[in-house]
Amino acid sequence: MRNPLLLTELLREGRNIRLALMVIFYDAIIAFVSIAFLFINAESLSGGYYYSPATYRTQFFMLSLIQLLFVILITPFNVWSYFSSDKENNIPDHFVVIPGFAKNYVLSKMYLIMFVNVLLWISGVPILTLFSVYSGVSWRDIIRLGLMMILFSFWAGAVAIFSFSVSSSGIRAFALHFIIVACFCFGTFMVTETLRALAVAGQNSQIPAGQLSFLFLMILAFNPVTSGMGYYVNITGDNGIANALCNHLGINNSSTLFIFSFYKVAALALILAGIILLTVAVRRNDIHGRQQKNPDYSLIPE
Repeated sequence: MRNPLLLTELLREGRNIRLALMVIFYDAIIAFVSIAFLFINAESLSGGYYYSPATYRTQFFMLSLIQLLFVILITPFNVWSYFSSDKENNIPDHFVVIPGFAKNYVLSKMYLIMFVNVLLWISGVPILTLFSVYSGVSWRDIIRLGLMMILFSFWAGAVAIFSFSVSSSGIRAFALHFIIVACFCFGTFMVTETLRALAVAGQNSQIPAGQLSFLFLMILAFNPVTSGMGYYVNITGDNGIANALCNHLGINNSSTLFIFSFYKVAALALILAGIILLTVAVRRNDIHGRQQKNPDYSLIPE
């Protein structure tokens, strides 16, 4: 492997009982929710209620949403354990003199997070396949869920690695992680709503359809909820939530350019945000490494 730290990280995580417990807990949740949906559907059909295919696809989206939320919530805990274990063993201090260590160190953590989350998704594929037999969900939807898992794993992993790289305390890094997640998820909505209110107040309640709408789209592209909304539209075919949000902001979401481009741009925006955060994390670890190699002895009292 080009990254020598990655093999060590994979071997250490593979031998850790934490990974097995995560897989068991993850699959147990997916199985419980799937069985609950199947039981509800069976009872409804036996009672004479009609269930449309859209209902089954909505249930599959709810099952997918649980998995995506699991990735976002479990990632900071995993990164916390990775960084705390390394600090206890003084691994960064031992290998800091090696050129390119900071980059390999950060990337090894990123690859490990994505490996764990993809492994969780693969472990749940048999349960999803069984659920799709009854619900009529195609294998394309399961693959699309896997792609969403990879996207959210990269974004959440980048936020967590950035937080634990710039913070000296684990508690502060954990809090910073969720502050950044809240800024992405809720802060972008607050910014767009503030800009809309200012535009309405300054232009006699007329929302501009030009530059301001484009600015709204660029801001919302960095919101992971937007990518989730695109996934919801693809799975269920229900465009009502997207229509309500876009109409509220004066965005024309019925255009061909929006339908075929915006959600792809939103996914690329999350990847770009993750790359920026990882770059800053590498830079921060590199600065820490140079300080370790060249300490400032002027601070030591004579």
